[in-house]
Amino acid sequence: MCSVGLWQVGLGLNGSSPECVRACILIARAGVLLCNQADRRSEGASLIEKGLQRVGVRRSPEILSALADCYRRDKKYDMSIARYKEAAEINPSDQSFSNLGAVYHTAGDYSAAEQAYRKALGINRNSQVARENLQKLKNSQKAKK
Repeated sequence: MCSVGLWQVGLGLNGSSPECVRACILIARAGVLLCNQADRRSEGASLIEKGLQRVGVRRSPEILSALADCYRRDKKYDMSIARYKEAAEINPSDQSFSNLGAVYHTAGDYSAAEQAYRKALGINRNSQVARENLQKLKNSQKAKK
């Protein structure tokens, strides 16, 4: 059964049908748009989660990253880290690891941030974002000493 409940009933969709899968993805994308509005981030995150909960739906790293960013903006770092990790497992790119490193850095886990930035550079040694973020991390650690 598709996890979108009333949407499914209202549309008369079968839980395993391609239409249900598309509806779940559309609901998740609508949540992404809501996450861009500061006063609607929780609502947006909830919609994204509902779209992602659909069993059998291929999890989209883009939608997972958008959800992680939504949680990061709300300072829900543990939830953000979990979703960025999931996105990185599906699509291990320099961008996914740079994003993960940035949340670890913001949350104060400097060791994990450094590891994530180094993974990003291992994937793409020319990643300017990972290189700059790693330098910012090192500078912030020097400033604390």
